[in-house]
Amino acid sequence: MLAIQGLKCIYDTAGRNWSVELVVKAEGAETLRRFDVHGPDDAEMLIQAFEDFLRQRLRP
Repeated sequence: MLAIQGLKCIYDTAGRNWSVELVVKAEGAETLRRFDVHGPDDAEMLIQAFEDFLRQRLRP
C-alpha cells in the first residue's frame, strides 16, 4: 500500500510552468511524481479536490 507523504504546487521559474507534485512512500522507498497543470488555479483546484476526497474517505 502507498502512503502519501506530500502534495504541493510547484512553479518552475526556469521552465515557467506549473505542476502538482505528489510524494508517496511504500516499503521503505519514496517516489516523487510531478503532474503538469495549466496554472496556479488548476493546481489549487486539484489539491482542494484531493483534500475533499480524503476528508470524505476518513469521515466515520
